[in-house]
Amino acid sequence: MAQRYPPRKKKKSGGWTFFAILAVVFLLAHNFSGGKASPQPSAPPALSNDPRQLAAQVLQFPDDIHLTDATHAALDSYAKGGKLVNFCGAPLDEVDPLLLQNLLHLQQAGFQVLVNNFGIGNDRIRELCVGHDQHMLARAVDLNGIIKKGGPRTDWGDIEFRPGGEMQAIQEYADAWLDLLPRNRGSVGQQTCLNKYPNQPGGFKVVIPPGSLNIRDAAYGDACNHLHLDVRIR
Repeated sequence: MAQRYPPRKKKKSGGWTFFAILAVVFLLAHNFSGGKASPQPSAPPALSNDPRQLAAQVLQFPDDIHLTDATHAALDSYAKGGKLVNFCGAPLDEVDPLLLQNLLHLQQAGFQVLVNNFGIGNDRIRELCVGHDQHMLARAVDLNGIIKKGGPRTDWGDIEFRPGGEMQAIQEYADAWLDLLPRNRGSVGQQTCLNKYPNQPGGFKVVIPPGSLNIRDAAYGDACNHLHLDVRIR
């Protein structure tokens, strides 16, 4: 008579354990970095396209967007429906909305700036009324001071393109400005400031976004006591 054996007990499958562990690892890898949630990229908050409304918004942040007295007076009048003239005395239809939007976006990103040469009113010398100056068209500003809250900063009044913390502040603002531009608009910097300290590392080297037509403004030389920014149409 054949010997009978008790029925074998089925072993419990460990497959669910493997997949559970895999799921946990996936979540940890994608949602955490050093115990903190990874920052998710987000588009800049929407702003009005109305230049008068944008001008009024810029004036709401005097501690972050510092303007000359002449620029403040001209923007205030413009925001309230007044007419604009540029520093050459020619009438202007508007301040370019993109210029104002970029200043506001970067204010929201935590930058404080000292803005000079807006191109409106009497905030720029009339001898510069030549050629295709973007300030004449209210499409450019010069920054004479940059502070990233909790981060690097430049001198306030006359900046320098010195390697180190000051250069880092200029670099961060310039790169952030370029990131906001459509591919056929704007430029950053002055030709003469790109290699002001050729024997020191950390010079001014703005990285142009791939596929963009934006270039550093290498068409002219200028003083290196400010950072030129514009939204010119290319």
